[in-house]
Amino acid sequence: MNRKKNGKVKKSKQLRQRNLAAAILIFIAVAVGAAFIVFSVREHERNNKGYHEITSQEELENLEIRVKSSEDYVEPDKGTLDMDKIQGFTAAGENVSSSTDTTEDDTDSKSDSKDSEQDSSAVSDITLADSNLTVEAVGSYSGNFLEDGSDEPTANVAAMLITNNSDKMLQIAEISFQVNEKDTAVFKVTDLPAGTSTLALESNKREFSEEDAYTYGETATAYIEQPSLEEDKFELETEDGKITLKNKTDKSYEKVYVYYKYVQIGGAYLGGITYRTPFENVPAGGETEAVAAHFNPESSKIMAVQIQQEQ
Repeated sequence: MNRKKNGKVKKSKQLRQRNLAAAILIFIAVAVGAAFIVFSVREHERNNKGYHEITSQEELENLEIRVKSSEDYVEPDKGTLDMDKIQGFTAAGENVSSSTDTTEDDTDSKSDSKDSEQDSSAVSDITLADSNLTVEAVGSYSGNFLEDGSDEPTANVAAMLITNNSDKMLQIAEISFQVNEKDTAVFKVTDLPAGTSTLALESNKREFSEEDAYTYGETATAYIEQPSLEEDKFELETEDGKITLKNKTDKSYEKVYVYYKYVQIGGAYLGGITYRTPFENVPAGGETEAVAAHFNPESSKIMAVQIQQEQ
């Protein structure tokens, strides 16, 4: 009798242990799943913002870039756009001859002239859902692909020169086109100051074709007041691949973000992307260095300094 009783107790104990182990496994699985979902949501939100946050593990090839020291460089502002000087960009129609040389066949000359006229007027036919934005030109871009932070060399990528005509900074814009009634082309722009222009590259590296028809762009946009550089609180020292944030106050800051964009010859910004570099635990009266792998004093401009948390 005692043996049977002991056997039942032992089996009951083993059952409880198995149930406990199963419960622990389920808890771990749920916790891991929840963590994955949170990570995915945050990653999705970060990617949708158009920001590329630099990490200390990121390494890029250092290219010799000279923009600001060029005689042709003009700080992007209202009325500074000169698309003919933008390096790597060819506007649609520029490669189409409109010669009227009478020694050529008259039929060919008229045909070329007609094609050129159609291409040059194509931009005026583009309508965006947000009337604060204007497409100045559509064409092809050859150079480093900036929009995903990879800087991968590319050629003949569809590009769009976009101007912010509002009196506020364009915080974010996602512009989607139905191209040739079957494909979708997407252009994203972030942190574009009022009155300025940027050359945005198609987000998925779509190849440019003269046959593509861009007519109506669905837009999702948000605008903000021009952000501060917080110059009364911080001083910035910059060099290739690094930014030093000097705290001029007697307060410490848990996290500060510095945003910057590429500029280019032609009075415009380059790329829709804005880079964001975080500074953590900035001491009162002290300084903190951070990796800014895409930053080059010759081709980058600080757009904003944002205090995330104050200790």
